[in-house]
Amino acid sequence: MKKFLMTKNNPRSPSIINKFLLSIFLVSGVTGLIYQVSWQRILTLYYGSGLISTVIIVGVFMFGLGFGALVGGRIIDLIKDKLKAYLIVELAIGLFGFISIPTLSFIGLKTAGSDYYLTLIYIFLFLSVPTFFMGSTLPILCRIFNDIKPDFLKNISLAYFVNTLGAAFGAIIASFVLISFFGLDKAVYFAALINFALAFLIFIIYK
Repeated sequence: MKKFLMTKNNPRSPSIINKFLLSIFLVSGVTGLIYQVSWQRILTLYYGSGLISTVIIVGVFMFGLGFGALVGGRIIDLIKDKLKAYLIVELAIGLFGFISIPTLSFIGLKTAGSDYYLTLIYIFLFLSVPTFFMGSTLPILCRIFNDIKPDFLKNISLAYFVNTLGAAFGAIIASFVLISFFGLDKAVYFAALINFALAFLIFIIYK
């Protein structure tokens, strides 16, 4: 990416790429909270809306995000093509979101009424994969930003702020717009389509 920018002889190019990727990361944060709110509502239909089941759902979701960030930060320097890695991650999130509705329905119908220990296992198996990918996006993007313009503290703080801001918008949009007017299924499919669109935009940068 650096060589490409240098050959263009355009000092604004790195800034433009950074802003474009930050915009993508903002929208990625929106989709993450749409998934969380929607999946949590769907899972409570099968496992109940009690305190313990809600804590299990939120706890597993946050564990996946943290573990994804940890592993992503450790392996991203081993990956040569970091932008391609981010493209694949966004595609994986979108793909899982797309298949999550039938998968959740199958798991919920087969395991409804189980005790909390089994509920924890079922929810962990379901949520650990997409939340791992979601959590890995932050270290991947920070490393890409740092390759373009080395300033680690500024890059990570700005990326975290943008993604968290997107998450706040996502929670509002999911609760007050998508779920209220279109239902849980369409909210999840909408988020998946956004992830596919983001992957396409990353592909444009990659090319």
